[in-house]
Amino acid sequence: MVRQNNDTRWNSTFERPQVRRAIGKFMDSAIEEYSTGHERAELEADRLEKADWTMLKMVHEILDRL
Repeated sequence: MVRQNNDTRWNSTFERPQVRRAIGKFMDSAIEEYSTGHERAELEADRLEKADWTMLKMVHEILDRL
């Protein structure tokens, strides 16, 4: 379980590696529930790659400045 933000690091949840692992495990379990190739392929295409995480971090930093 990912710890929630606290008084000293209000934005600590986003930066934790556990968030990435939790999302990966969620995707793994969702993919295993589907038996057809087409549905599996669509879900596999939705996995977050390194470039996606980089973009999310950049968007987060921009929004944090507002």
